[in-house]
Amino acid sequence: PYNKNFVYSEPSAKVSALTIDFDKIISGKVTTTAGLGVEGVTLTFSPPSPGAEDKIVITQADGTYEHQVPNRWSGTVTPSKGSLCFFPPSIDYPDVTEDQTGQDFR
Repeated sequence: PYNKNFVYSEPSAKVSALTIDFDKIISGKVTTTAGLGVEGVTLTFSPPSPGAEDKIVITQADGTYEHQVPNRWSGTVTPSKGSLCFFPPSIDYPDVTEDQTGQDFR
């Protein structure tokens, strides 16, 4: 802002690059071999952030799920529901730096 009674000693400021690590989204769908969504599948995200317990996400009525993980998260997502078997049995994430969509299980 301008103030005629004040003398600015430095008319401009230097701004350093700022990096913000936003959370990333892992999302997908759990379906039957016929392509129908499976409701109520538990997806376990492990390990969660340091010091926290495993994070559990449950699929919606259409089989979809979505979960935020910290930028650069590394871990495994494993589906389970009763005696059902899933393919793949789990998905490993070595270093999540972008949203991961289409992470589907059958």
